[in-house]
Amino acid sequence: MKARIPSAALALVFAGCAMSVDPALLADRSKLYYAPSPGGPAAGQKVDLAADADLEACLAYGLQNNPGLRAAFERWRAAVERVPQVSSLPDPMFAYAHFIEEIQTRTGPQRNRFGLSQTMPWPGKLRLAGESASHEAEALWSKVEAKRLALVREIKRAWYDYAFLGRALIIDQENLRLLKQLEPIVQRRIQGGAGQQDLLRLQVEIGKLENELETLKKLGPTIRARLNAKLNRPTAAEIATPGLEEPALFQVSTSELEARVEKKNPELESLRQKIASSKSRKSLADLAGRPDFTFGVDYFDTGPALNPATPGSGDDPIAVRVMLNIPIWGGKYAAARSQAEHDSLAASRDLADRENTLRSDLALTAYELDDAGRQLVLYRDTLLPRSTQSFEVIRAGYRAGTSSLLDVIDAERVLLAFKRAYWRAASNWQKSLADLEAICGGQVR
Repeated sequence: MKARIPSAALALVFAGCAMSVDPALLADRSKLYYAPSPGGPAAGQKVDLAADADLEACLAYGLQNNPGLRAAFERWRAAVERVPQVSSLPDPMFAYAHFIEEIQTRTGPQRNRFGLSQTMPWPGKLRLAGESASHEAEALWSKVEAKRLALVREIKRAWYDYAFLGRALIIDQENLRLLKQLEPIVQRRIQGGAGQQDLLRLQVEIGKLENELETLKKLGPTIRARLNAKLNRPTAAEIATPGLEEPALFQVSTSELEARVEKKNPELESLRQKIASSKSRKSLADLAGRPDFTFGVDYFDTGPALNPATPGSGDDPIAVRVMLNIPIWGGKYAAARSQAEHDSLAASRDLADRENTLRSDLALTAYELDDAGRQLVLYRDTLLPRSTQSFEVIRAGYRAGTSSLLDVIDAERVLLAFKRAYWRAASNWQKSLADLEAICGGQVR
């Protein structure tokens, strides 16, 4: 066989217009979660948390190991790989035919035919298909970001619930110690001839507080299990009870937060990408009625002529082909356009609905943050100092015989409630801030 396939045929084989995926973008986004740190464990190697890990360590561990976040990440990676698939040319076609009965021509018998062809979609079809798939991939990346923010929020909420529990245990233990300090005083009064009602009342109060302490202690494993679940650890895995400190309060501007939500909320960005994808599919559907062309080249293997002196004897002819499909099924193309239009309308309505919901959530969360901060300042600067002073005065009065045990217990209850409320406000402020950051797409200060 004489190898005389022209360079044009080779160009058809290697032609392609696939949209490329930026390797740097893939690397940067993968590095956010799953790239090994310098000097750290190798990729895929899981190292457990230290029992005394702080919040930052828990967040880093959760982002690395949470299976739900990893699933969202892998869905995005799968979608990225679809982009070059839909934007590439169809595979070239090779054809071979053997003439069972050779076709006799003036220059010799034709024995075999070799063909190579390439279909070329109408200009714009591959580009629009790639754009639509690219927007779909970006929509899934925004879902990865939304999942990340939700995971950070859930870890922080569990962490601060756990931290408040630790503070509540310390408060109850301190109040139990204070009540038990009164027992010798009551005992001396009984020895001096007083009735036993104060001792019984005190013992009842001590018993109630011991029961509350036991309840709090049993609550600890439940909260720890919730935190461990988000970290993809065994529910009984140890995490030291974190310390809860008073947060550094700050004011937030609702108008600035609304602008931030509009710009950075990943759920809204995901819906915008879906709208863009639907528009690309609508444009692609508009081109569905345009024909696709197939260009080909055929090579005929020809033997020598019966008369060797015949001009062109044994020359192998080459033919070029052009084919096109005939798009006659208009109903199919109209349905594709209608589908893309309805998808775009649905995504637009979803976007408007989500914007309304987020504005409502933002207003409520900003109020909760402000209210928790207000309560924290109120308890810290006013109620706690006054109730502490009142308790000390009444307890001293009981020692001196000018106050009753009931007064002491009532004052102790108020002080206990105010201490718990103060630290509950500190915990609620931190949890509201976590909610706000999840809505706003990241830190708000």
